[in-house]
Amino acid sequence: MTALFIRGTIPCCFSRVRPIIPIAMGMCLGITLSLLCSPLLDTNCGLDSFVHIGRSRKTTAYVANPEEKSGFSYAQDDFEPVLMTQNKPPEKKTVENPRLVRTRYISSELGIKEQLFVAVVASKQLVNENSLSVALNKTLAHYVSKLIYFTNIQPATTPSGLTVVTFPDTRPITQMFHTWKYIYDHYGNDYDWFLMMQDDTYVYGEQLMYFISHMSTGRDAYMGQSQHDADLDITYCQSEPGNDSVFRSYNLHHKRPSDETLMDEDLKKALTIYPVSEQQTVYLLHKHFSEIELNKTYAQIEDLQISIMNVSKFLPGGEESLTWPIGYPSSYKPKSRFDVIVWEYFTETHIYGSTENDPKLPLIGADKLDVDEIISTAVEKFNQKYDHIFTYHSLVNGYRRFDPVRGMEYTLDLALNKKGENKIIHKRCHLLRPLSKVEIIPMPYVTENSRVNIVLPVQIHDRERFTSFIESYAQVCLETHDNTVLMTVFVYQPAHAKDMKENDIFQDLKSLLGYYEKKYPGSQLPWVSIQTNIPSPFAVMEVVSPKFPENSLFFLASVDLELSMEFLNRCRMNSIQTWQVYFPMPFALFDPTIVNTKSPQSVKTDVSKDNGHFDIYMYDYAGFYNADYNNAMALWKEKHPNLDHMHSDTDFYNMFLNLKVHVFRAVEPSLKRKYRPRVCNPVLSEDYYRRCQQSNSEGIGSRSQLANYLFEQGVLT
Repeated sequence: MTALFIRGTIPCCFSRVRPIIPIAMGMCLGITLSLLCSPLLDTNCGLDSFVHIGRSRKTTAYVANPEEKSGFSYAQDDFEPVLMTQNKPPEKKTVENPRLVRTRYISSELGIKEQLFVAVVASKQLVNENSLSVALNKTLAHYVSKLIYFTNIQPATTPSGLTVVTFPDTRPITQMFHTWKYIYDHYGNDYDWFLMMQDDTYVYGEQLMYFISHMSTGRDAYMGQSQHDADLDITYCQSEPGNDSVFRSYNLHHKRPSDETLMDEDLKKALTIYPVSEQQTVYLLHKHFSEIELNKTYAQIEDLQISIMNVSKFLPGGEESLTWPIGYPSSYKPKSRFDVIVWEYFTETHIYGSTENDPKLPLIGADKLDVDEIISTAVEKFNQKYDHIFTYHSLVNGYRRFDPVRGMEYTLDLALNKKGENKIIHKRCHLLRPLSKVEIIPMPYVTENSRVNIVLPVQIHDRERFTSFIESYAQVCLETHDNTVLMTVFVYQPAHAKDMKENDIFQDLKSLLGYYEKKYPGSQLPWVSIQTNIPSPFAVMEVVSPKFPENSLFFLASVDLELSMEFLNRCRMNSIQTWQVYFPMPFALFDPTIVNTKSPQSVKTDVSKDNGHFDIYMYDYAGFYNADYNNAMALWKEKHPNLDHMHSDTDFYNMFLNLKVHVFRAVEPSLKRKYRPRVCNPVLSEDYYRRCQQSNSEGIGSRSQLANYLFEQGVLT
């Protein structure tokens, strides 16, 4: 592959008073010198020289000589000479200004690209749970911007988290061209770097990103292992790992690496390791390199701490101004007594002061795991300092608090047994679990155009509030022609279901739905009836789910909600099929007779501490796709064949936790719930009943409002 780059100056301005012959001679001389000064360069496959014809760059061609480490790019813009005369100015052409179309994201408008795209060609042409592609995805996908697998055989089921593209052509050369064409058509302008590899190769992720970050994006580079085809007399790059002086690879010869191999210096410097024949080899290599990077990080932290200590003596406060641990921010300083961070006291069995309403709670779940790990870490640190002379006996006192600046802080009083001596030593230590680096989790692209199917269960005690809800729905959705469907589910008790034909308790509500369908032509207000002893989300969705396709977006609602367009759009953005389900925590309004006893009707629904609170005990509302619900239910039935006890909203929430999707639970200011005490059924689980009672007690009003109400009623004097 050769390239010819001509650099020269061609005169473009003429004058009437000068003769034409010197001008023509100057033009010929300039062109001749340009041709003599421009060498013909042979480009091999590697870092020595590169040639690239840019797709969207102004650079016509690029040449990097071995002597030029930095490289230069030359651009030659098109130039059209304009002949200017004194008496005849150029005519101004009227051009209609086209409408400016703004891009969706600022990064697209500024031309900011993603860093690295990786294309993986399946070595055995089949991608499944046991293939090397799954192991490569688990060890490399979190480093790169995009990872796509290319194969000749369409898999029966695509492994979770993998994006697979299939080409029917089985010829290797043709498959390579199909792959590059696919990348060029779909991602050619979106990434700075492109890497093609086979899935029988392990990639050192940290080293790869370090290598890419030190390459200038202004240079056009083509790297890999060179291969010369004698028949065609061309040199090209193979798809196998490269072996030039910078892009190092290590050949395992299809063997599992031994301890001696892992200590090889050439292996530590390698960017790719090949060929690997089993998943365990990939995981073994990843574990080895992760330990190397972790040790590097610890060494860097220690060096930084030493540097900080050496510099601190020159600071105004001296060494006493250092915070503990060295290099971490100082503790949060409250601005008032309301900002003081409270310490929680804990033992090996209970935790105290966690909440004001429950001063003593059993130490279970994540809190138990947290305390056990902290105690184990403290004993290990003591043994490192005192030459392993202690064994753990018991926890005397424990204190913890969460500092938003530093992380979780602990103070432990430990009773330790001293080896060789029959006595107990008491030690106090301070520990910090620092906040880790904030990470941006890549999310699939979603739009606000999805149809939201609002599933509304209606029981006999919801009759009055249903009327106000349907009026609100008509104003928010029907009048604005929003892409929503209201599926009303009338829940009958067995006693009412027997008299449905003669005395339907929901007949007036069904007629009301028919009225609104006629008032708003094109609106969709279907309804369905179910009979159950214990109403639950499971009973409702068991009837509703089969009536909708798999890609339907559901929102499980109640008649106590105040709908808003803002929330519906947020439900569309936070509910992602096969990726995420959404459980919002509503802003529950206080009892209007408590908040404003003089004029209950004038209570505003603004989000403030005087109007209500975010109910953390409520799991009634959920946004999810039908496919995710069916998958979660199928998985839950495998683990719990008997579903008779599955009734509460917390059971519905726990069902999605077992599915391999994100469960996003957060406060939702645009989702407001009108005040009404919840019906707490004692037949359900003890945990649900306790949460329900807690929700009712905290949802009446704030402490000051309750106190004022009692004073006004004469209860307190």
